[in-house]
Amino acid sequence: MRKRKNVFWTPSKIDGAFSSLRHELGRVPTNDEFINKYSGAMKSIRRGIFSGINSWNDYLISKGYDKWNIDVENVDSLYSELKQELGRIPNGTEFSKKSCGAYAFIVRRKYRPSIKNYNQFVQFKEGKPATPFKLSWNPERVNEVFYEHKSQLERVPTFREFAKKNKGALRMILEGRYNFSVRTWNGFLESLGEKNPKKEKGFLGVLETILEGGNENA
Repeated sequence: MRKRKNVFWTPSKIDGAFSSLRHELGRVPTNDEFINKYSGAMKSIRRGIFSGINSWNDYLISKGYDKWNIDVENVDSLYSELKQELGRIPNGTEFSKKSCGAYAFIVRRKYRPSIKNYNQFVQFKEGKPATPFKLSWNPERVNEVFYEHKSQLERVPTFREFAKKNKGALRMILEGRYNFSVRTWNGFLESLGEKNPKKEKGFLGVLETILEGGNENA
């Protein structure tokens, strides 16, 4: 059987691939976009082919981009891409899944100091909010605050972190009003395709596991 010829990635070839994809997209590619097209190049980056660089974020920083590789132009481009893909205005959950970094850029007021959440961003872009939320909680609003919290922490919030900041949203989840088949924190995270962060050890950790609806020995 004929062996597939290996592609040897050198620093110059990786830089060339990065420049080519950036030109193709019209913006800085995301981690997933670069992996999908140049998985071998990404493996070489992570293995340390560049001195002192072992991750996509490190590589971008070495090229003069911030850790999210996001600016106003990138946010606008990603938003337009998703809007075209869906054929409508994307909601906060959809946009966060498209690019957590772009979503974080908005909620941290880097897009515009006067814009502090996704709805205000859409209002600015479209002249109307993405979803006309009422004061009461609903599934879309729960997703919105979850992804906003995740973006602020740069990771999935723990059960206690989310409970402290969004009691109403957590109550809706645990009472089955978010989804009748979802009544635990773990179930909620799984429904979004997210993984539960590590729990604390000891009594408080066991108690948290019980409240979350998880298995202590898992």
